[in-house]
Amino acid sequence: MNLHGPDHSCLLLKAGMDAQKAGVMDLIWHSPEDKQPQIDFYDLIPLYQFAKSKAVSRSVDKHMRKLWKMEQGKALVHLTVFKEESIMSSKNIRRQQTTLGSFLCSALRDELEADCVVFDGGNIRGRSGLRAAGGAPLGQALGLHPLRSGAGELPWSSDMVVIVLSGGQLAEAIKVSRTEKRGTGGFFQMDTGVRWEAEEVTHIANEPLDKARMYCVGLMHASLAGMNDNHVFKEWRQDHIMPKERMQANLPKNS
Repeated sequence: MNLHGPDHSCLLLKAGMDAQKAGVMDLIWHSPEDKQPQIDFYDLIPLYQFAKSKAVSRSVDKHMRKLWKMEQGKALVHLTVFKEESIMSSKNIRRQQTTLGSFLCSALRDELEADCVVFDGGNIRGRSGLRAAGGAPLGQALGLHPLRSGAGELPWSSDMVVIVLSGGQLAEAIKVSRTEKRGTGGFFQMDTGVRWEAEEVTHIANEPLDKARMYCVGLMHASLAGMNDNHVFKEWRQDHIMPKERMQANLPKNS
């Protein structure tokens, strides 16, 4: 198998998240005249079977020490408190609405003072199912670390923007994400005020969808810029100036 074929195709070996696997391949040049190698072998190797590196472990401990200290004893950081027997799950987040996705999107909606928030499921990475009992902070009943659990769900910065979309545009963007992009990182998680029934948006901000109404929509800056290739945002960019992170913007290019 050529590294680059005659049609300019390229083998992509994706190891996945959280360093659970490593991509290994052997590249062979059969003669000095070969301009490119051939791939003789490739595989994804699970890393659990290997011993930990002491040097890497020391580096991790050094960088995590401040966080661990915050989570000890009285300094334990509680992100929020949930009702008895509540379950917060991010499992199958690229294929279905999750409770953790609803929780995060609703919090972002309130903070941004938007009508709704849509958030790419691919940026929520914990794949966890956490239960809190007796009104305890999430994770405490299981002996987990709430702050670290949150960091695991959102492991990197996800800069947000607020733009204005018509109800028709918003419904189409959500439909694309939940049909064409289902199973990918472009599947939208939504706040609790948005309803999705029979593969259609029926409500925004807990009110029936009005396709002619203009809505303030919070989303990731990267999504608006083209991540996950939602054609509604591509068309929006053709007529508007890209806003800066955490700013509300709906500025036509000719303004």
